[in-house]
Amino acid sequence: MRTNTLRLSLPSLNDRPDDVLYLFSYFLQSFRHRQVSLPKILKKALIQHDWWGNIRELHSVTLRYYIFGDTLNGAYDSLFDIPDENRKESLLDTASLQLDMKHLEKTIQQILIGELQEKGYSQKDIAKLLNVSRQTIFNKLHR
Repeated sequence: MRTNTLRLSLPSLNDRPDDVLYLFSYFLQSFRHRQVSLPKILKKALIQHDWWGNIRELHSVTLRYYIFGDTLNGAYDSLFDIPDENRKESLLDTASLQLDMKHLEKTIQQILIGELQEKGYSQKDIAKLLNVSRQTIFNKLHR
């Protein structure tokens, strides 16, 4: 269960390469219950990886290494997750693709307004920001 009680704004792991190695070693040590030295090629792979998933992704990568580490023989690419953005192209079948632009526009508007509300903006603030009436914002939210 995740709660939204406390928000922390931390720099990305991409901006903290030393933390990547430290946290990877920490997680691995907690799995193995002993100190572990990392191969140089693994350290390089960890530092060069684009950590789009941050700490949870790093924890998953560490667990995969713990399970499969000895069988990888220096090929560490299989440890890393592939972000969904990289998968979308192959999942999109443009031959049968049909879009309802009005529905798409309404959905995008509702997402934008919802995001602004989550950030603490009132309907009045959102209306002023988007240069529409407060009633328009209300209507877009309740469709």
